[in-house]
Amino acid sequence: MESALIFLVILPYFIDLVLSFLLVYLMAKAFKTKAGVKNCFLISFAVSVALIIPFVLLYAGIQVYLPYMTWISYAAAAFVVLFTFYSFLGSNKYKSVLSSLLYISLYLLAMAAIVKTVDNALTDANHGSKNDNSFYLTNSAMAHNGSSWKNWFISQGIQESRIDAFPFQNGISQGSVVNIQPAGNVVLGDVILYQKDPSNVGYNVLARVVGIVEVKDWKIGRIDGSIDCLKESDYAETFIPWARNQSLTDSSFNFYMTKADDKNVTRQCSDGIAPVLDSRIIGKAV
Repeated sequence: MESALIFLVILPYFIDLVLSFLLVYLMAKAFKTKAGVKNCFLISFAVSVALIIPFVLLYAGIQVYLPYMTWISYAAAAFVVLFTFYSFLGSNKYKSVLSSLLYISLYLLAMAAIVKTVDNALTDANHGSKNDNSFYLTNSAMAHNGSSWKNWFISQGIQESRIDAFPFQNGISQGSVVNIQPAGNVVLGDVILYQKDPSNVGYNVLARVVGIVEVKDWKIGRIDGSIDCLKESDYAETFIPWARNQSLTDSSFNFYMTKADDKNVTRQCSDGIAPVLDSRIIGKAV
């Protein structure tokens, strides 16, 4: 958890602060304003506070309002930047807007380079090779509180002997680094990393497979585990036609129902999303 705190909150904040200060200070000097080091630092601090909000929410596991707060934080940072140069340049609106756009462009370019460098460093430090994969679990979705996670499976008619053979019997704590390997043959109980939605490739989810629906020649075959709130007709009438539109090259494939161990409902039923296709699985946690 401490490593996640450093890499997800403290390090980004420090980078934001230093980068913001350098850009504000250098541009203030370039435009020959009277802004001193103290003013530049205070303005940089305000920008960094605004930009760090999404990282804090991500580490705290508060993802419900994350997209909205991200845009609000960006808007707040942009306002601070615009107000800064408006003040520096003697209320010259034209130069203020141009300066703000220049600052934001330079900031984004510099931050992209720094994030790439840090990401490479973290990759090498954590697994020794960039060919390996890992996932930082920033919430408590896979943490266990007693045997409640097992009780859900039992309530779905799954034999306890099968549950006892599932991986990660003690759960996965928030802040853990999970090794991700190629999925291979995914079976009931496996913990997988997958793309939550085809339209949002960057959003990856770590969850346990609680149900598998086999599809043969575009028709429902065997069902293993639980499909929770869904019905077979949902697959036949909605999800299989939807899968046809995903440019699948094979008419035989699997759907996967997934669930966080700390929840009593699958992600498909709670979030209203489609079951996971084979093509969206990134790998399996080991």
